[in-house]
Amino acid sequence: MLICLRLLLLGLLLTGTVAQAQVSPSSLATLPTLPMPEPASPRALPGFLATAYQRSPLLNDLRNQVAQNRLDSLRRKAQNGLQVAGVGAAVATPVLTNKNGDQVLGYDQAVSNGGNYASYAQATKPVLNRFQLQTDYRILGNQGLALRNSGQLSQLDLRRSVTDQFLTAYTAQLQLDFSRTLLAQLRQQDNQLRQLVNAGIFKQTQYLSFYLSVRTQEVTVEQNRLAYRRELGTLRYLAGVGDTVLLALTPPSRLPTGGWLASPPLPSGDIRLTACGMCWTAKP
Repeated sequence: MLICLRLLLLGLLLTGTVAQAQVSPSSLATLPTLPMPEPASPRALPGFLATAYQRSPLLNDLRNQVAQNRLDSLRRKAQNGLQVAGVGAAVATPVLTNKNGDQVLGYDQAVSNGGNYASYAQATKPVLNRFQLQTDYRILGNQGLALRNSGQLSQLDLRRSVTDQFLTAYTAQLQLDFSRTLLAQLRQQDNQLRQLVNAGIFKQTQYLSFYLSVRTQEVTVEQNRLAYRRELGTLRYLAGVGDTVLLALTPPSRLPTGGWLASPPLPSGDIRLTACGMCWTAKP
């Protein structure tokens, strides 16, 4: 009998284990969604500038301060409107009685009336505060103007930094392209000189000197590649681009003037004076 019970319990345990192992596909937890890949790294100067404007912590902080200034203005306008408030008060007097219902301790009901309850509502509206309201609005307007001017200067400084670094990186790219082109020509000449050396037309000592030039150019190409990678990494760091792939930059056309806080154009007189000053400085 005891052996039969043991066998029955063992069978039940095995059945439960198999049932737990056979989980239906519908009860499986949903797989975690993969993070969306970041957009491709920009190659042109406008793309780097747009990314820098969007991801700059300083510009984002100034945008938030400008939005907060607008909210302060709306709050000041709401404070000048009609304000309704309700106030309530309740005062109860404790009373202790015995088993017979006689008052033992506390205030007399005839005097306290069992408690005091009061509630009232009030509505207020500032009336004679026109000058104070104008002063507050002027202060908020000046604060918003100062924030916008700071944002404009910060954007111009960021544009100058990104543009300078883009030109530096593009110069390094041109140097790398020139080194690679020169190396390709040297390797083509190397194949031709080998045929002349094998034919006995060209001296082997002269070929070894040329071969040294080829190896030196290979080292130069590697140095230029590392320099271009460094300058491109600095450009991506300034623009806030999280990418490390070595890509070719697009030749710059001209600097865009639009943006979140576009600077106003200079007057024509200033442009003429600047051009004359440049011409006068360039004279020998």
